[in-house]
Amino acid sequence: MEMTVTMAGIPQEGVKVYLFSGAGAYLGVYALTDSEGKVIFNLPEGESYTFRADLLGGQYWSDTITVADGGGTGLIAMGGGTLTFTLEDNGSPLTGVKTYLFTSIGSYLRQSAISDDQGQVRYNVPEGSYSIRVDYFGYQFWSEEIVVSESNSALLNIPHRSVTVTVAGDLNGDIQTYEGIKTHLFSRNGSYFGLSQTTDANGQVTFNLPEMEYKARADYFGSRYWSELFTWQDSSLNIAEGTIRLEVINFGSGLEGVATYLFSDSGIYMGLSQTTDYLGEAVYRVPAGSFSLRANYQGNYYWGDITVASHQENPLTISTDGVEFSLILTNGNAPLEGAKTYLFSESGSYLGETKTTDAQGQAGYNIADGSYKIRIDYLGYQYWTEVFDIPVTDTLEYTIAHQDVTISAIGEYNGDQHPLFDTKLYLFTPSGSYQGISVTTDDNGQAIFSLPSQDYMVRLDYLFYQYWTEIFNQVDTQLILAEGIAEVTVTGNGSPLESISVYIFSESGSYLGLREVTSTEGKVIFQMPEGTYKFRADYQSKYFWVTAFITGHQNNPISIETGGGSLTMTVFGGESTILSGVNTYLFSADGSSLGYSATTDEQGIVSYDVAEGDYKLRVDYLGYQFWSEIVNVPETLTGSVLIEHQDVVVRVFANEGEVQNPLSNVRCYLFTADDSYTGVAVDTNNNGHAAFSVPPAAYKVRADYLGSQHWSEEFTQTNSDVSIIHGEIDLHVTDHYED
Repeated sequence: MEMTVTMAGIPQEGVKVYLFSGAGAYLGVYALTDSEGKVIFNLPEGESYTFRADLLGGQYWSDTITVADGGGTGLIAMGGGTLTFTLEDNGSPLTGVKTYLFTSIGSYLRQSAISDDQGQVRYNVPEGSYSIRVDYFGYQFWSEEIVVSESNSALLNIPHRSVTVTVAGDLNGDIQTYEGIKTHLFSRNGSYFGLSQTTDANGQVTFNLPEMEYKARADYFGSRYWSELFTWQDSSLNIAEGTIRLEVINFGSGLEGVATYLFSDSGIYMGLSQTTDYLGEAVYRVPAGSFSLRANYQGNYYWGDITVASHQENPLTISTDGVEFSLILTNGNAPLEGAKTYLFSESGSYLGETKTTDAQGQAGYNIADGSYKIRIDYLGYQYWTEVFDIPVTDTLEYTIAHQDVTISAIGEYNGDQHPLFDTKLYLFTPSGSYQGISVTTDDNGQAIFSLPSQDYMVRLDYLFYQYWTEIFNQVDTQLILAEGIAEVTVTGNGSPLESISVYIFSESGSYLGLREVTSTEGKVIFQMPEGTYKFRADYQSKYFWVTAFITGHQNNPISIETGGGSLTMTVFGGESTILSGVNTYLFSADGSSLGYSATTDEQGIVSYDVAEGDYKLRVDYLGYQFWSEIVNVPETLTGSVLIEHQDVVVRVFANEGEVQNPLSNVRCYLFTADDSYTGVAVDTNNNGHAAFSVPPAAYKVRADYLGSQHWSEEFTQTNSDVSIIHGEIDLHVTDHYED
């Protein structure tokens, strides 16, 4: 006999089917449906039977069936369908919530489902009455009874509300919220929901919750703090606090800038640190409880324990103890001043303290109890003391043995040596680090350095060159400079120039303070170290340069040629008149006097030997200065100065009213406009005329007549008059005689 079990027309696999007699007696036989919802029973023909299928707490019966010849088929149709159940919070789906299927009388049917993103769960069930239990936020929520015929849906609304929990510390009513505190949510009986949040900047967390009772737990400073029970009202979780006023002292005085750290009484770092202020104090605000504090000073740890009472200040003092420690640095005979010293922990950590030795070679430190060592930086090298313990040791002497080392600076030319006195020598390490020490050589070219047993070099700065010794270690050393002879000859237009100043410069153009004046042969001699130099000859306000390399131990001829030639100038007074005996002066093109002058000869000629360049000539004539054009030598070697002249007549006459009588043989003198006498004088002729040939400049004439001086008006290449007013004298001569 084949029986098929369906639910809502769909074959059901794994359903138990029980065999009963037609009268309803259980025959002790059952079978499980296969994947097609079928079971097969081997039954005798002609007998009647009934079949029962048990599913989800319900019993479903077939009709009474008589077994026909060859078997037969039967059907148990349970009806029912899919039960769709929606969970929501006032229209918002609740996802990921565990649900359980029960019969209407509360029997668990061993089926569960989790709500999807629509807040829905689905159960395939036969006809019957059911209820759904929702386990949510530690509580159980039940649906109403649901009667399923074919396909049914149901809704369970669980309203939520946002509840804010504020986590704060309470110090005598001063509420200070905590940021970053992990806060967990529990049911009233302490069941943890797996929900936690971290407090924000306002010390708050927010949970969206159904209307049930809850409590929150804040984990802070290694302890757990609980709120009161709350439902749909905001809650505060206040933690009673106290303050720790920590003072870190050394020799009874507070230590500023010391890093301090807070630990639990079991030694767990609490993530809080403070640096002591100028009083040596650091204040911590913490929950009531037991703590340890650590001060880090000079590479050592100093501890203090305290039990903090809430709502009050709890003082704690940590003393580093220690001593006033002195390092004494000597060279074996005398103290070493100015050496930098640095304090380190025993393990080699720098402790941020440095001292410089004073005139007694001492560096003083206030050091807390512990083990230390000191590094001494001196003349480019580092020296370490042994490890010493405080307070066992309060003074430590360290010696850096010294020895006098003589450095000799010597110039040498072909075996002939001479000391380089009054020159600076500078001390360096082999890596090129200057040690801030320089010594000037004495008359013997020697400088003495007092040095420890280390490698050093000395640099000599001489004539803008730098010369180095070999590396030495407490050994006297010579620095020998190979020198050469610079024989400089200065010529002008091929001829030697005497009394010319020659200066020496470095290759970069820095004056070296060396100067000599040329001999009659135009020569100067310099002895100097091998190298490249610049030589300058100063001639006629011009600089003439030569750059040359001086090779050591040999004579190095150097020539400076000024070029130029003999500049010949003729001075004319008009187109065809030469002016002899006139003073002339040589100038550069920009008007600078070159210190040269000459007087024109009988042909009106002057000559100057000049270097190549631009020049002009000034002629001082009849009280005025007249200039030539600019000439370039050697392009132009001859030239002239033309001073245009004009003949003028000065008429000297006696002014007798309407009658003007010429005065002959009257001496007339020529003056410039500023009353300077030109040295020219002329006597008037029978017509009272005095003739002068003058350049284009302002003049006036003075006539000396009968013991008086009479002046003309100022004139420039025009005729002029000297009017001498005359009158009559009525003179009576008598002879009066008495007896």
